[in-house]
Amino acid sequence: MNKIVSHAIAIVFGGLIVVCGCVWFKYKPSLPALFTVPSKELVGEKTKKLDCVPILVYRDRVEAKLGLPDTVQKDPGKHVVASSKVPPSDFPNTMTAVYDSGSGGVDMFLRQDPLPWLGFTRRGALGVAYGIKDNTDGFVTRVYGRLDLVQIKRLHAGLLGDVDNTGDWYGGAFAEYRW
Repeated sequence: MNKIVSHAIAIVFGGLIVVCGCVWFKYKPSLPALFTVPSKELVGEKTKKLDCVPILVYRDRVEAKLGLPDTVQKDPGKHVVASSKVPPSDFPNTMTAVYDSGSGGVDMFLRQDPLPWLGFTRRGALGVAYGIKDNTDGFVTRVYGRLDLVQIKRLHAGLLGDVDNTGDWYGGAFAEYRW
């Protein structure tokens, strides 16, 4: 009877976590747009002024939809000329806007940059798992956590640990290759 109760509690607890996560991701407001610095390839490069045809811009109301800061939304001299979604990736990316002086349009180009030879990160995860363990009579609930610390190209290393409802626990380090 005790195992049935612990399994029922684990299922209810897991369901609540899933429901809370779904509600959080559906209703949380998007983060505000941040001003970014030019990519390192542009640092120190000279600029020139183009005398060209008028540029195509979007209506002012898209500035609020895109979450641009109030300094942009309230300035009548600032206009949106392009915006693109960047697909999620573990790779660093560079987005470049290119103005076509013939048409007045702006095209966006996304380049996937190479992974660093040595990088330091603090990405982490906490989770709950429910499954079968080889040295028990049935199912166990496990709470786990991990913290990435070092990256060498696609190799990631860090710390991880877990504890389950049978009282067993594990703590240690990991190294994994991600693709």
